[in-house]
Amino acid sequence: MKIRVGGIITGPEGLLLMRYRHGGGDVYCIPGGGVDDGEWLDCALIRELLEELDISVSVGPILALAQGGPMGNKVPTLHVLFSCTITGGIPHLNPEETSANEVCWIPLDELDGLVLYPDVKGIIKTSLRFSGTTDTPKPLSDLEIPYVKLPVRRWL
Repeated sequence: MKIRVGGIITGPEGLLLMRYRHGGGDVYCIPGGGVDDGEWLDCALIRELLEELDISVSVGPILALAQGGPMGNKVPTLHVLFSCTITGGIPHLNPEETSANEVCWIPLDELDGLVLYPDVKGIIKTSLRFSGTTDTPKPLSDLEIPYVKLPVRRWL
């Protein structure tokens, strides 16, 4: 199983996402990436966001775990999604580190119309409602982390 970390980063403009073109359509992705052998999850997320978007972040609590099943020759992926706050830099793509077409802030009320990977729109919205702000996502409870089994990625 592959482990991927992602940062849920929100601000007044909405949710920070990366846009990719797949099969003639847009797929939006929560920023992050793979975890190297022996690497701590939070350190992997800090590294990935610095490499791909040139931002420094403070990594907060885990908001969700989401498991994607195998597809073709791709192994299943466990997504570990953290709340993050930008502490330095302005997000922009580093084309040497990512194949994304764009980094963008998406207003939260536009999430439902997007193809999001991993598809955790409900968890993001519920988390933001629970925190009472659009700026700082919080875990849904101190004891329970949502675990989501994702459907097969049909957009590839």
